[in-house]
Amino acid sequence: MRIPRRLVLGPFSYFHMMWRAHNREFILRDHREKLCYLRAVRDDYLNNCNPEEFAIHGYTMMSNHGHVNGSVGEDPSLYSNHMRRAHSRFGMSYNKRHDRLGKVAHDRPKIKASEDGAYAIEVMLYDLFNPVRAGIIPTPTDVKWRLFSTARYLAYGEENEFTCMITLPEWYLRLGETAAQRQRKFRQMLDQYALERGLKRDPKKARGHFVGGEPWVREMRRLVNDWVRARRKQKAATGADPPADS
Repeated sequence: MRIPRRLVLGPFSYFHMMWRAHNREFILRDHREKLCYLRAVRDDYLNNCNPEEFAIHGYTMMSNHGHVNGSVGEDPSLYSNHMRRAHSRFGMSYNKRHDRLGKVAHDRPKIKASEDGAYAIEVMLYDLFNPVRAGIIPTPTDVKWRLFSTARYLAYGEENEFTCMITLPEWYLRLGETAAQRQRKFRQMLDQYALERGLKRDPKKARGHFVGGEPWVREMRRLVNDWVRARRKQKAATGADPPADS
């Protein structure tokens, strides 16, 4: 049973939208198609919408689906109208370019509402790591995906032809007093998310001989360094390598 969107997305709430290509076809595998979709969204937003009615906070494009993170104002249906126009424009242009008929998207886009900013952060981080989990790029901020997600904009302030439709969310603005502080904090959030989800090697576990609390590891490394220095002094004094320890 299809749930009415008005029961899911209430006024003044964060949301996550995901749409998937019909039959899970990889219609967005070509980067040109990703750009066509994003331009359809951007153009409709700039020409027909108001950031006070709803805001787009981020997006992530994949090969057969796309994600958008945002928040709505008093009337959530205004975002639904925007999606309808943008998706219709993209669908008609895609069919024209490829001389085809029929559906481009599978059913209507799926909307999820977030309880608060903390959950909105979790969802956005999950979306930004989608191409990492798919093995397309090693990190969300990889330059290969600089146009196809908002990761580099949030992490480095790097603008592109689509950042004009992005409104920084309240939770992001609270990360620091300056843009540089907010970007640095967001990069830390990306690193922490990657470590916790096993998407990045933990340097504390990937390097050296010890895994443990920082004080213990520091002390064990000191003992090893003392041993190395003593061996070097002994070699300098005798001119030969000391006997190897067992």
